[in-house]
Amino acid sequence: RNELPAPPRGRADSVAVMLRYLLLSVGNVAADVTCEIVLRQKMNPPGGAALLPEPVCVKPGTRGPVYEFSPSLPKAFVASRGGVRQLGGTTVTIVGGNASAEKSVPTVFIPASATVVADGPASGVQSLSAAATGTKKVLVARMRSTTHSQEPTPTINDLKERVFGMGISPVAVNFKSQSAACSENDLIIEPGACVSGNTAPGCAEISDGVMNLDLDMDLSPGVNPSAVETAANAKLDALGLYEAETGLPDAATADYVMFLFPPDISSSIAYAYINSWNSYYSDEWGGYVSAMFHEIGHNFGLAHSGELGVEYGDQSSYMGYSYSSIGSPAMCYHGGQHRSLGWYSTHTTEIAASDFVSGQNELVNLFAFTDVQALSAGDPVIIKLDVANEGYALYLQYNKAEAHNSGVVESANLVTVVQDALNTPAYQQSWKVASLGEGASYDDNLRVKVCSLGVVGSVDVVRLSISLDYIGDPCFTSPLSPPSPPSLPSPPLSPPSPPPPMAGRWSFTADINKVTNHWGSPLNKWNMCCGAGHYCQTCYAQSCCTGDPNCCQMETYDEVCCGEASGSCYWGSCKACPAGTYSPPGGFYQRGVSSSTCPPCPAGTTSEEGATNCSPLLPPSPPSPPSPSPPPPSPPPPLSLSKPRTSAGSTAFASKFLAKVTDGKSK
Repeated sequence: RNELPAPPRGRADSVAVMLRYLLLSVGNVAADVTCEIVLRQKMNPPGGAALLPEPVCVKPGTRGPVYEFSPSLPKAFVASRGGVRQLGGTTVTIVGGNASAEKSVPTVFIPASATVVADGPASGVQSLSAAATGTKKVLVARMRSTTHSQEPTPTINDLKERVFGMGISPVAVNFKSQSAACSENDLIIEPGACVSGNTAPGCAEISDGVMNLDLDMDLSPGVNPSAVETAANAKLDALGLYEAETGLPDAATADYVMFLFPPDISSSIAYAYINSWNSYYSDEWGGYVSAMFHEIGHNFGLAHSGELGVEYGDQSSYMGYSYSSIGSPAMCYHGGQHRSLGWYSTHTTEIAASDFVSGQNELVNLFAFTDVQALSAGDPVIIKLDVANEGYALYLQYNKAEAHNSGVVESANLVTVVQDALNTPAYQQSWKVASLGEGASYDDNLRVKVCSLGVVGSVDVVRLSISLDYIGDPCFTSPLSPPSPPSLPSPPLSPPSPPPPMAGRWSFTADINKVTNHWGSPLNKWNMCCGAGHYCQTCYAQSCCTGDPNCCQMETYDEVCCGEASGSCYWGSCKACPAGTYSPPGGFYQRGVSSSTCPPCPAGTTSEEGATNCSPLLPPSPPSPPSPSPPPPSPPPPLSLSKPRTSAGSTAFASKFLAKVTDGKSK
């Protein structure tokens, strides 16, 4: 499951992992255990430290109940798959495990003698639930204690107002209205309700999509949220609103259920299960529209949207941070997420980098997605730039701050450039890499420049230039200027000082135990997985690679081996250091950035592409002495003047010509 992104930052993913055999019903029997793993990301409140995700599991083909691992999955197994976040699609078998559903929190026990075997690749990608179009019912459940008088702060009427825009004083920006506006009415949210003729006892408890869910348990701070989840599902089952066999709510009553905890139960602000039906909110957060869009976005299969290495840093999308405010901010998702959800399908243009040749430039229009109702089919509000050779796509969207996007927190009235999965739908972290105003450009395999921002009729139009390596002004075609005359040769340079040692910014021997990455490996190095002379172009939070080579881990660290390692980057493939930069064996420390390159050579040095060190600049060769000037040419011999030759005919012609000049008439 996945937690709400309010500062401080955190990270959450979901993965589907199938175990070969099934035993999730009785305990204390050694057997091979089957479950589908979902990562649970706990998010501390503002001011707390970010936490790593924790895996939990459910029966294959179901969505509940949730089983916890005791103890957690072996670290060696997780490391062998490239880390917790890379388990998507992996098929594993826990041999010799056992499971118990007898406690308040169902548990899969992993004895020391158990082994975990993986079958198949770890793709790191999970498909969307394809549930973001059509009419969907949402049920809101206020979990309250019948034994201790504990309940959430928002009342039933508060939640009607904030989720559905109903009740006594409807909130203008609510989950129902924003869903319709942001999707161009592709997604219609209706309050959960029983169909006519359903006599289940829970039907009478629902009022305009909201109900009290009474639990016979203490809901004091400190209670295990997983135990509350289990009790809530059991109560919904008793009310006829939940199907225990599938772990899903009654399909005719609700597609999604929002559960509100009483105050201070969950240390997290909110969390949700990926590609599922249930999301959970800590008290007041269940009434904040940004939290609803973020968590139900996870139900849809959307991952987080970050910026500058901060996983929730993209504040132009609801999949970035969330905000503790009722009815604001009015905003939507970014272009890649809109496309993943199937929205604006007739207003999306795809352009492949492979279609371009050197020197080619293409001028295209991009319209504001808030103006889509006034556009003709084919007018793009999303442009997908397919960078297949690097394994990702860039999504362009004009983030006009008006109407249902009027409260967008950042990148207002700018073109956002987001790096996302190449082939959506997929569950994958996205990164906003640029916000472009008029005249600004972004260069990453494809070069994008905003030529102009204007208005045509009643809609805004952005004119964009897209090219590989267009030289000159790509927005206008004009004749080339004549070349400048060559400059005179510079005087010889004095020999440069020898370059500083080519070691990294940190001492590997002194700092190896001080700076670690997510997996406890030393230093987040540019070439940690690529090898010396190479780097990962885009880093992910505090690291660049999908996993550390064994020789780069703290207990087995070997600088030479680490420099020769060959691995994979979070985005794209390992790239050679550009000329003028270098990356030595062991690499360089880097933290908290979204894009990188190798560090530049020190002053007075240079390098070729793929260099592991830099060499002193060679002084230019002295200019050759000028060739002696050729002797001046000999003067021509004097002309001999002869007496002019005349004839009667020439004399007559001269007379006529002079007459013609003097009287101005034609003869």
